[in-house]
Amino acid sequence: QHLPECVDELKYHFLKKYDKKISKYNIKEENVYNMDETPVQFDMPYHYTLDVKGEQKITLKTKGGEKKNCTVVLCISMTGEKIKPFIIFKRKRIPKTKPNGDRFPISIVAAASPKGWMNTKLMKEWIDNAFSTRTGNIWRPPSLLILDTFAAHCDVNLVKYLKKHNIHCLFIPGGLTPILQPLDKGINRPFKHYLKS
Repeated sequence: QHLPECVDELKYHFLKKYDKKISKYNIKEENVYNMDETPVQFDMPYHYTLDVKGEQKITLKTKGGEKKNCTVVLCISMTGEKIKPFIIFKRKRIPKTKPNGDRFPISIVAAASPKGWMNTKLMKEWIDNAFSTRTGNIWRPPSLLILDTFAAHCDVNLVKYLKKHNIHCLFIPGGLTPILQPLDKGINRPFKHYLKS
């Protein structure tokens, strides 16, 4: 992703908005969160192989899931608190149990959408079932949620819904997520690397 030409100006305005919201709503750093979605393949083969030098054909065995994926929603606070992962499967509805009969672990929230992507309805579901589990939420402290400008995040009704829950949004300008979004900077890549190993 190419950075816009006016990067410094956009960063300056973003940080100014950040300071203004923190000050205006008296938001403590433990209540500043960043949320982002990341696609995860069911089978993640490594991008390299090991075989005898000069070998012409190298067989790579997979379970066939490298073309199937889900969306994992990760959220972390400025102080390092992790919110329950919200996993969106590509299907019409989520079963109460996994195919082997086990229930989904309580440490995640499972959801479904026909395309397997986030949408406004699922954003509300994420707020109600994952984000609501954050520390201290029972008192509804003023919180700041930093998001990219994906359409499902910017929905006017969603922003109103968040404000009702004392959650204020700050949107990262388009093209600046590689430098301003903490999850892009330090969480998503190690998360996927952990899943591979």
